[in-house]
Amino acid sequence: MIILIFPLILSKSKFLLFYVIFSCLFPLLKHFGIEGASIEIKKRGLYPKGGGHISIQIPYVRELESISLTDEGKVKKIRGVAYSCNVNPTLAARMIDSIRGVFNDYIPDVWMHCDHYKKEKGGFSKGYGVSIIAETTTECLISTDQIYNIRDVSDPEKLGEIAAMSLLDEIYYSGVVDIRIAPTVLLLMGLSSAENTSEIKLPSKKLGLIYIENVINSDFMVRTMRSLNQFFGIKFKISE
Repeated sequence: MIILIFPLILSKSKFLLFYVIFSCLFPLLKHFGIEGASIEIKKRGLYPKGGGHISIQIPYVRELESISLTDEGKVKKIRGVAYSCNVNPTLAARMIDSIRGVFNDYIPDVWMHCDHYKKEKGGFSKGYGVSIIAETTTECLISTDQIYNIRDVSDPEKLGEIAAMSLLDEIYYSGVVDIRIAPTVLLLMGLSSAENTSEIKLPSKKLGLIYIENVINSDFMVRTMRSLNQFFGIKFKISE
């Protein structure tokens, strides 16, 4: 078992946030044969000053198992958390109300909770944000998150609406994972057992095709593929 305890920024746009790692990425590790991984938040730290503190436990495994994830299923429930750090806690509740206003038109099973951090538990920067995860009938987990940014979004209702619409976009891309987690999954696939070929359905803007162009962060996914090919000689077959 590897135990890591370190300070960091827990919330910054375009990176995986704590709730997404805990509720979306870690359950995915079970497909690769990694059981018992856990993550605990000690302090939350927002960009730019940070101050976050987490503890991660990951067990040793002799070999990663191959995976076959090609059926994204249908969305059956929505879960999430709205958090605030050293600001008025009602801001998180206002985000949730806005999010429900979007999802209640599509699905009845929507549950979100509020996390409020104050003083040293809230890190060195003030702010708020939200992480949302959609779970499907095939146990796929699709995530998205948004963080307060005074330059772009200054009210919680708008931030909640943007987060909800962003998750709907991820669902529309029709992958078994969302676009930010996909590079990590490709890395694990590349390091998995060579006895069987792994396969996965990636998110796409063109339904039914595994095109990754013009999707957010797709350049990072392409670089991941190229790096795996360069260092391990792994080749990816992309097909309809």
